[in-house]
Amino acid sequence: MAEGVAKLLGCPFCEDCVAKIKATSELKSVYDYQERLEKLKDAYSVQTAKTAGRAILLIDDLYRSGATLEAVTGALRTDGKVGKILALTFTRTRSNR
Repeated sequence: MAEGVAKLLGCPFCEDCVAKIKATSELKSVYDYQERLEKLKDAYSVQTAKTAGRAILLIDDLYRSGATLEAVTGALRTDGKVGKILALTFTRTRSNR
């Protein structure tokens, strides 16, 4: 999906700029935002050489609480030294709390 969007926009695509490096339990039954963030803490690694100073379009297939996007953008900002981050999601789930 992300590669197709990059082609449409005429932008480079980097599949390995961000990688999940820590196994995390499934988040769908975790409703507390802070608990979700804690489970995702230090879960992502960034290829700084590929991201430093660049504008990044971060694409996610599903938006629920925003915790995953927050964890990834945090890694991009600190480890990746990214200049600008834009996020695009395709689906938003309804809350069943």
